[in-house]
Amino acid sequence: FWALDVEEVRRRLQASSQVLRQLGVAATGLTPPGWMPSAASLTAARQCGLRYVTSTRAVHDLSSNRRHSIPAFCQRPGSLLSEVGRSVVERGTANRLQRDLPIRLGLHPADLNHPRLRGSSLRVIDRAIEAGRDAITYLEYLERAA
Repeated sequence: FWALDVEEVRRRLQASSQVLRQLGVAATGLTPPGWMPSAASLTAARQCGLRYVTSTRAVHDLSSNRRHSIPAFCQRPGSLLSEVGRSVVERGTANRLQRDLPIRLGLHPADLNHPRLRGSSLRVIDRAIEAGRDAITYLEYLERAA
């Protein structure tokens, strides 16, 4: 998506939205590949009536043009940096929970194949539950923040 122009992003969003509608699902937002939205993807998402676009650092509310700074914490299974990522995820989310800030935890299916990464994700989830947090969608977050 990063290198695509507005028209191509819009075409892809419309095509994917049509498939989702056939399945009885309505898209409300966009998480582009790599969580790297371009200016074109923000424009196209707005033109397609989507409510938000996510990036690694924020949730972009397309209705209010407000950028909610909430970093996405995720581990990189199979990477030489997996252990560093695990530590960053655990410490970063703990810090945000302690300061009563929202957290986003990106889970990869491959995390399940790595006991340390799986355990780390489960610890973060347990800590969030202990802190009184609940899992909500991006749309629910934006509605609560309004």
